[in-house]
Amino acid sequence: MVVLALSLVAEVLAAEPLNNSWREQLTADPEWQQYFSRSTQLQQLDQQQLDHELSQLPQTAPTLPARHLKFGFPTEPDSAFWLSAEATRIAQVILSFQTPSGGWSKRTDMATQPRESGQLYGTEAGYIPTFDNDATSTQILWLSAFLPYASEAMRPELQHSIERAIRFVLAAQYPNGGFAQTYPLRGGLPRCYYSE
Repeated sequence: MVVLALSLVAEVLAAEPLNNSWREQLTADPEWQQYFSRSTQLQQLDQQQLDHELSQLPQTAPTLPARHLKFGFPTEPDSAFWLSAEATRIAQVILSFQTPSGGWSKRTDMATQPRESGQLYGTEAGYIPTFDNDATSTQILWLSAFLPYASEAMRPELQHSIERAIRFVLAAQYPNGGFAQTYPLRGGLPRCYYSE
């Protein structure tokens, strides 16, 4: 089976050798131009928010939040947990780490304390925000599960956050249907298109 798959790949490569013409086609395509432009705008939105916070503080460089291999909160708690004050507290912390563009980072503690002004939204600058390591999708699912248990006063903020996150996911989708590992994009062309 593997040998058959490899021979098919070899036939395709022999018939259509790799070249850089696809890069020119990609950057000239109006749908992709719009996609890249939207990505740049969202990246600027994230940076402007952080720059604004730093301008209000006596510091010039952002600080890092606490690191966590996952996110620090239970991803599938029982129904009793959703009714607890701890669930409300964690929801507020998760909300504080949502980027202005709408996503979340990975390997960041989103359960201990809220994000502070002038602090990065995640511990890894190249992955803010990202879909890697279940980031963004985990937060959307968690906040959606908590929503029915939230206080009436908190529900509008949760709904707005969830809607913004879903718009972020939809904006991140490539014109051809795929998704980048991080969005807004880092670097130039999407990573899945790099042939080098």
